Order: sequence, then C-alpha cells, then structure tokens
Amino acid sequence: MPITFEIEEFQKKITDVAIRVKSTKRKAILAGAKIIQDEIISRAPEDTGNLKRNIVISEMQQDTSGSEYVNVGPEKKKAFYGRILEFGTSKMRAKPFVEPAFIAKRKEALAAMAEIVKEAIESD
Repeated sequence: MPITFEIEEFQKKITDVAIRVKSTKRKAILAGAKIIQDEIISRAPEDTGNLKRNIVISEMQQDTSGSEYVNVGPEKKKAFYGRILEFGTSKMRAKPFVEPAFIAKRKEALAAMAEIVKEAIESD
C-alpha cells in the first residue's frame, strides 16, 4: 500500500509556521529582554533611584547579518554613570550589576523566548 504525501499541503504548513514565528520574533525578544531588565534593576546600586528608573530596553535593532536584537541596560544620557559603575575607572573599582544579571537570568530569558515561539508554532 503506497503512502501518499501531499507536498503542497506540507509546504503551506511550513510557510504558515514560518510566518507565525517571524511575527512572534519581536514579542519573544522583548519577553527575554524584560526578564533581564528586571534582574538588572534588582541588582543596580541605589542612591537616588535614578539608575534603577533608567534601565531600559532599546528599540529593535539589526546587525549586519540581519539578526534582530535589543540592548538592555542603563540609558546613556540619563544614567551615563551606570557604565562607570559596571566597568570602573582607573580610580574606582568596578561594581558590576549588568553582566551578573545577564548571567543569572539568561537561561530563564531564553526559556521564555522559546515558550513564545513554541506557542506560535503550535497555534492553528
């Protein structure tokens, strides 16, 4: 008994999944970024609270290969000293809070992103 395989139907399903995943990409990236942002805020040194209030997620960006991403961290103008705290200076030791936050939450962020993509793939 031969097995019949409808290639057109299969191609349509693959195309539909690709479209759903592509349209979900931004949502997934932002979900992962939010987890990292929350952790950076919780680890940021607090004096006036300005640094914690200015941990931001950038607009979506694209690198030369076409990959999309966001940056998460202190806003450059309102919390410029976040970089100084993170890396230190010749007269002040570093007090990292961004990198440790990323390291602590990267698996959770990736899992949240994967869950959103999985939901997009499985939805009909």
